[in-house]
Amino acid sequence: LPLNVQILPTGITLLFSLSCVLQEPGGSATSNIAVQINSPPRFGLFAVSPDEEVELDFLFSFSCSRWIDEDLPLSYQFGFISNVGNQVTLRSRLPVSFAELMLPAGMRKRNYSVTNFAQIYDAFLSVTTVSYFVRVRPQDITEVADLSDYVGESVLGGLTSNNVDTLKQTIASSSSL
Repeated sequence: LPLNVQILPTGITLLFSLSCVLQEPGGSATSNIAVQINSPPRFGLFAVSPDEEVELDFLFSFSCSRWIDEDLPLSYQFGFISNVGNQVTLRSRLPVSFAELMLPAGMRKRNYSVTNFAQIYDAFLSVTTVSYFVRVRPQDITEVADLSDYVGESVLGGLTSNNVDTLKQTIASSSSL
């Protein structure tokens, strides 16, 4: 019997029963099983600071605290929503509840607002996603050479450190310029 686990209520115990009735010689049997449905992490805080800064000039502090779940350890993933509405992960899931990340500028028509997210996972990968808005103004890069230098240095730094998340940040930041 297939079940869509996305629609099961979380944090409660469900009782499943299976009954069988035999026509000949006449008899029946019933079996029950109780299943505890995992609930995602809850009741925590997520913040990004500062609330306003210029892209590429500053690392934003992403921080989660006070998250509760019975199924430890918790892990944390951070990112932002791109100007076209896609989720962009800047720091992959790790058991560290904070990160220093670079953000691209928001769109002018949205007053440079950028939606950031944290995804908090328990040991069974049940997840809660929360968001926080900051204002990221565009960098005043007037020379193509300046942009080229920034991208080149950032990519080289990510490659030499073997850090995929650094490369993600470079690509995300550069794509908005």
